[in-house]
Amino acid sequence: MLYVCTIINLKNKNMKNEFRVINRTTREEQVFNSDELKRFFHCEYDSRTDTIKYNNELKDYAVSLKRTDTDKILLIINCLAIVGTSLYLLSQWI
Repeated sequence: MLYVCTIINLKNKNMKNEFRVINRTTREEQVFNSDELKRFFHCEYDSRTDTIKYNNELKDYAVSLKRTDTDKILLIINCLAIVGTSLYLLSQWI
């Protein structure tokens, strides 16, 4: 059963991750995929002033991985499979 859950998770990993980005001061929420998140927090080194120029500083935002309903269900199934397997192994050992 754990093997089946792992295969389902591996198939879902092909999808792009979505991230919730919340501005800490305005509480504005935005959803980005991986590429958009990289562009949003892009920074460049300025050799003239010897500093790093940020478009958006990471400390001003809260970033979290956005989970879909299927991700939540698969997480619950994986946890139940691990608990069930552990209980089975413990009962065989005792």
